[in-house]
Amino acid sequence: MGKKGRRIRLNNLGLVANGLLALWVILEFYTLSRHWTIHTPSRDKGSMIVIGVTVALAFLLADTVNDWGKSWNVAIPPEIEVLGLIVMAGGMVLRFYSVHILGRFFTPVVTFQPEQTLVQNGPYRYIRHPSYTGVWLAFIGLGLSCSGWMQFALFAVLPLVGLLYRIHVEEEMLLQLFGPLYREYAARTWKLIPYLL
Repeated sequence: MGKKGRRIRLNNLGLVANGLLALWVILEFYTLSRHWTIHTPSRDKGSMIVIGVTVALAFLLADTVNDWGKSWNVAIPPEIEVLGLIVMAGGMVLRFYSVHILGRFFTPVVTFQPEQTLVQNGPYRYIRHPSYTGVWLAFIGLGLSCSGWMQFALFAVLPLVGLLYRIHVEEEMLLQLFGPLYREYAARTWKLIPYLL
């Protein structure tokens, strides 16, 4: 493929990545606004802010690397960028499917609701926080669809820091709420990634 053909292909990949990102943002805002509640006490401990800061930092630094670090930001091959788009889309599907399975028990901030039950079906049968697994996979895919490996590292690591803090806060609450039932559930499931975490 000539330079012109390769440039067109790269531009098309960027358009797809931006389109997926825009769709993700729209779906997130819709989901969060639909499930936002002010009627239950928050036990969030600032975890939503931490996630927001780590995600914003990832975008800011990735943009900075794109502008100023071209000499040392090793390029990602187009084939890997395509894989990144697939991973990103898969992560989004897992995210919103997991939210759907939780139904009315999904909330943007960490809180407990009256008559809350411990959901253990669908992806929750194997992973305790599959919606966060989906978010992380989507960021990994986004990173792979960028132009360089440094941007991938930023999107893979920084949002994960925020997600792990949020998971810690959630699990503290769930242990208080369900006690031995949650301990037994935690003992036979994975926190985020099967066989890894």
